Amino acid sequence: MAKKAKKAKVKPTYMKGKKPMKIGLHDVIRALKVIDDHGHMDKFTKAAKKKKAMMLIEPATVNFVKDFIVKNDMHAHPVGKHIANPRVAPRAAVAARKLAAAPVVQAKDPFECDFSKH
Repeated sequence: MAKKAKKAKVKPTYMKGKKPMKIGLHDVIRALKVIDDHGHMDKFTKAAKKKKAMMLIEPATVNFVKDFIVKNDMHAHPVGKHIANPRVAPRAAVAARKLAAAPVVQAKDPFECDFSKH
């Protein structure tokens, strides 16, 4: 019986400091593709949610993604629909009805973007 090759122990080179790193969207997508290709997307998604991992995304990039979703007919998919036109938070809508004069406020999260709900 053949022995399994021993896995090499690899230690990542961690980023230092607190200043965010600028990285192209295409590079993020390639990293996510590697995770998905290895069958770990669900595991990664759960871990990222648990860790409350976040990304800061420039408004132009958010709008690029929204346009891409719509132009390529992905806006009927529940996630695509949510990206193209985020819904109003139920609590905010109820509060707005109670305060008839108050404007309806969209859901707020730490990133000011509803992308993170999925």
